[in-house]
Amino acid sequence: MDETENTNKYSDYINSLFDKYLKDIIGEGKRKPSIEVLVKIMEMDITLLQSENKILKNQFETMERECTNLKIENYRLQETVTEHHHLIKSFYEEENSYNVILPTNQISDEKENDKMVLSRHEKNKEEKDNDETVFPEPEINEKEETNHTSSKFTAMFNEFVSAECIVRSDVYESSVQLEGRFRLWKQTKPKKEIFHAFKSYMDTRFQPKRMPINKQNAHCYVGIKLREAEYKKKFSSSDAQPVETFLFQMCKFSDTGKILNSVLLREYKKWKQSVHRECAPDEVELKELKGYLNACPYALKATVWTEHGVNEGYYGLSLMEDYIKQTEQVQKSNKNTTGKVVEKREIKTNELIGTWDSIADAAISENVCAAKMSRYIREKKQIGDYHFITVIHNANSATTTSAISNP
Repeated sequence: MDETENTNKYSDYINSLFDKYLKDIIGEGKRKPSIEVLVKIMEMDITLLQSENKILKNQFETMERECTNLKIENYRLQETVTEHHHLIKSFYEEENSYNVILPTNQISDEKENDKMVLSRHEKNKEEKDNDETVFPEPEINEKEETNHTSSKFTAMFNEFVSAECIVRSDVYESSVQLEGRFRLWKQTKPKKEIFHAFKSYMDTRFQPKRMPINKQNAHCYVGIKLREAEYKKKFSSSDAQPVETFLFQMCKFSDTGKILNSVLLREYKKWKQSVHRECAPDEVELKELKGYLNACPYALKATVWTEHGVNEGYYGLSLMEDYIKQTEQVQKSNKNTTGKVVEKREIKTNELIGTWDSIADAAISENVCAAKMSRYIREKKQIGDYHFITVIHNANSATTTSAISNP
């Protein structure tokens, strides 16, 4: 409609100009300009109309591109929703498949028991009907019940704040971090009503405000700060299990982390191959991972939503971003031409806990520059309880080029 109206306006404008020019030429008007002046005026008007037409055309093309992008985004969102619906449906089907079918003899016995129970119930009902004594039903006060529940929640939230947080006027913390720590502290996935009560508690006790975190304005609470979490290993270096070594070397415990069991198992097998360990069947290795994480206070078993999909997994754990980048680089191309491999080993046990095809890859994974990594290897520097060495891999043997430093 807007384009039609604009076209009609321009046509009416041009017709009025032509009528005016004809009147001037015939002599009806007061002015009698020459034909050359009239042609120049018409050329100026035509140029103006062409520029306006060009602007409108550019605007139309921009809107058309935006419309196409929105259609593509809508299509992708529909695909994601469909995929999630299929996953949820498969979960329900899997839960229904666990229903146990009883044998026919057991079913018949249960039916007879049910009949006996019903007959007893009818007799008791008749006796109660014959008795004229009436006992009033106890009144349930909904307000008292809600007050009791809210006070119970408040006591739990107070306990969490005193155990895991620092309360000061000059600090603040992200609401996402607080919710993640609360989930791990409780060691059970809270229901929606508990999370709503937790938000109401935080809004009342502290000041909600947007504050800069990682160069972004995040929703925070002023006056509260999480205590620094310490993630400690269960076993000593001599008794360390492969599962624990993998989790503390290639994964990261955090308040907001989450990971699927399938991703965890895949990366665990990759790590085992990289450190030359024998891989067991998937069921055995997944049982090892679950056995450790189920007893770990830093992780919580639940159904999690991640960028890789929706399925069973754990809150509080995620893969290291540097390790993901490193594995992608190794998959794309192998640029190692010298044959030297960088290894990361524990000093006391000499256990291999990491390997890379070059110093540059090791530097990327450990989040240091290549020159610093080269200096670590050259100076045999001890970093915590581990160090780095380079090994030349030949066809038949492997020779260490940097001696192992003594603890």
